[in-house]
Amino acid sequence: MRVCGVVCAVVLWPTGPVAADAAGPTDYRSVITEVIVNDAVTPVTTTDATVSLPGAVISVEGHDSFLWLRAAPGSTASIPGYEGEPYLRIDADGSVWRNQRSFSTYYNQDRYGDAARPAIVDHSAEPLWEQVDDDGSWAWHDHRIHLMESTPPIGAEPGDEVVNAVVPLVIDGRSIAVRVVATLQPSPSVVAPVVGAVIGCMLMAAGVTVWRRQRHVASLAAVAIAGIAAGAAVVAGAGWWRDAPADTAPSLTWWALPATALVAVAVAAVTCRRSVFVATAAVVVAAAQIVVWAVGRIDALSAALIPTVLPAGLDRGLTVMSVITALGAAAMMVIAWLQPASPSASVAAVND
Repeated sequence: MRVCGVVCAVVLWPTGPVAADAAGPTDYRSVITEVIVNDAVTPVTTTDATVSLPGAVISVEGHDSFLWLRAAPGSTASIPGYEGEPYLRIDADGSVWRNQRSFSTYYNQDRYGDAARPAIVDHSAEPLWEQVDDDGSWAWHDHRIHLMESTPPIGAEPGDEVVNAVVPLVIDGRSIAVRVVATLQPSPSVVAPVVGAVIGCMLMAAGVTVWRRQRHVASLAAVAIAGIAAGAAVVAGAGWWRDAPADTAPSLTWWALPATALVAVAVAAVTCRRSVFVATAAVVVAAAQIVVWAVGRIDALSAALIPTVLPAGLDRGLTVMSVITALGAAAMMVIAWLQPASPSASVAAVND
């Protein structure tokens, strides 16, 4: 029981609160279409994600969630807030500062700007600068580049423009702005989740076959299947993590939940022959971790775009497969614990 308690404590630790504004699945794609320098408009014709500016580069991150700006070495940059107040600045030495008296500091904490106006906000006072980084770059959750509603406008079709806005900047004392256009994207295909479900069911069918023919190794088969589930979830979670710049507060649970599930499966593998009960508890906890992880990314199955370095279809397929195999493995372990194979049955299975 003490081992089970330690496993549960370690595995369930990462489920605490996480940053509210990390990029997630979305139905919209925002792109920079124009660079405006001192009122001179230059269309952006490149398909590259990063757009060059005089003295800096800028890009949209999370498909429509963040703007990311990197100032060239020795250059300075400032980003005004929504009310024209000083909000962000990057100094020539690469230090990045955020004004604690700017309402934009708090308004940008989540996608829909659900923040009260704290008493410290005062746009008429001198800025209260707080250093937030030192590498000459920063990403901020800019509400001008995405739709501020959770549902598309009435009558909107895929490809329709839903946002067209200009974001002002000042780089090396020069007024620069970028125009950002967001469009509604088509719904994803259901093929990938279906394929993931089929593969998951095939793995479970193989496990049931082992259960019927080789019951003395059924728990080992269940642990192996749980390992596949946790490994697939780790790959999918790491894909989200690798896609997100550190400035965008990527959630630890994207990879930590399946990673700790994998640790629990390792515990099950080590203890399987000595204590089926401990191994069963570890696999059940691992399955719970994977289910919690999958619920947290459930929108990825229906959203048009996913924040991942993996192909979107692969991500969706791995998510579905992980849940099915994790739950199936947990069920097999519980059955193996409640109905252990008798010595005679084990001998008969070997003779067969």
